[in-house]
Amino acid sequence: MLGCRKKSLIRKAWRRRVKPPEAPRCLSQNTATAANCTAQQGNSTAFAVQIQSQNGIPSGPSLHTILGNQSALKTSALSILNQLKVSELESLNAALEAGGAGPCVLVPNRDVLVGGVAPLSPAFLSLAVWRWPDLPLDATLRPVPPCTPDLTQACINPYHSAICCATQSDSPPPPYRERPSPHDRLHPRSDEDDLTSSKFSQSSRYESQETGGRVPTSGWCSVRYWEKSTRVGAAFEVASDSVSVVGSSASLTVHSGLCLNLLSASLSNTSQEALKIKNKIGPGILICREDSEVWLYNQSNVDVFVSSPALPESIEDTSRFDSPSVRKIKPGHTLKIFSFDLVDSLSRISAKRSRLCGRVDVFCVNVSFCKGFGSSYKRREITACPCWLQLHLEPPR
Repeated sequence: MLGCRKKSLIRKAWRRRVKPPEAPRCLSQNTATAANCTAQQGNSTAFAVQIQSQNGIPSGPSLHTILGNQSALKTSALSILNQLKVSELESLNAALEAGGAGPCVLVPNRDVLVGGVAPLSPAFLSLAVWRWPDLPLDATLRPVPPCTPDLTQACINPYHSAICCATQSDSPPPPYRERPSPHDRLHPRSDEDDLTSSKFSQSSRYESQETGGRVPTSGWCSVRYWEKSTRVGAAFEVASDSVSVVGSSASLTVHSGLCLNLLSASLSNTSQEALKIKNKIGPGILICREDSEVWLYNQSNVDVFVSSPALPESIEDTSRFDSPSVRKIKPGHTLKIFSFDLVDSLSRISAKRSRLCGRVDVFCVNVSFCKGFGSSYKRREITACPCWLQLHLEPPR
């Protein structure tokens, strides 16, 4: 009876796989057009790269384009699923059905040879089967906190891994380490200057670089929520190593930090656009301090746009203060949005520029949900975005 239950759960998990997109079909009877279409179908790698680009996935050959079919992939996936107990298969299926969350599902951390092509980690294989069928073989993955795989075990919950946004200057991620206890919570700021709502001014982005404008906190980050130019709710001080931000109460979990709908409940003039975006955000984003770096994991159902003084690739690029670089983070992706190792360099560059244009806060990171901003978008300023966050990072002491 137990064996039948296990087989049923394995079949159920395999049926929940995400199938790769099909190449364009040739419908024309014209010989030249049909020949051209056939050539395009033959070049499946180029088609896959196009799909990857549309989805924000780093370009490169994927497992699907190399294998050409799913038979070898199925064999490898089933070999991993057969290692699981019934309770673990139930947890995996629950996560696949819910489209996120769920506990870790651990297997021995041994590479799997798929179709004799390349050895893949169990985490990579699970992501290619259940979330991103065109995931490039050279993609870099990071575990999503609080998932803590190690050298002996790997987690195959596909929602416990994120794809690193590709940048030329990024160094490889550090080894997995233990995550903080989930019992660490956020603490609301108690300073009297935090009002239920306030107005954003252009000068406010320059006011908190030095102690004259920055209020020292006991945490490493404070999060402030804005709807266009209106500040909503009080600032929250982050005392633990991570904080999650969700859109609606339906996405609240025991690990959630901020709920934007609850935060703006007392605001009478919330726009319909802001309300729609908050309801789309779903599981939201996770902001984590990992050693000297700050990473943003996009677990939401919408794109997230980030501007940070640490984002331009060249540290000597002073345009970071004139026209901030805005990066898009697709759902399921992660990006290093700040590094405290750059503080001295950023402060030095900012000091030179401040003599002409005023002080610049090198510890301020802006995050917009769903709507982009900056020179490449119609919204030039983040104050035109319906839902956005301002992260004030605390400089090292």
